[in-house]
Amino acid sequence: MAAALKEQAARLGAYQTHAVTPSGLDAPGQFTSAYDLALIARACFADEAFRRYALTREARVPDQPRKKVKGF
Repeated sequence: MAAALKEQAARLGAYQTHAVTPSGLDAPGQFTSAYDLALIARACFADEAFRRYALTREARVPDQPRKKVKGF
């Protein structure tokens, strides 16, 4: 998965980004630059589905009876 993130960063021209974890969350050796973040944000906001998700004001997480967890 981290390899896919690296490939996508390269496609976007985000050459100052190094992904280590598949989630993109912080990890030792993982970094990016403000410029690369701008490139990534531009690509995200060009995607209609991302814009729709980003505009979601409220969502409901349903109960999970098997795990005995209430929704919220």
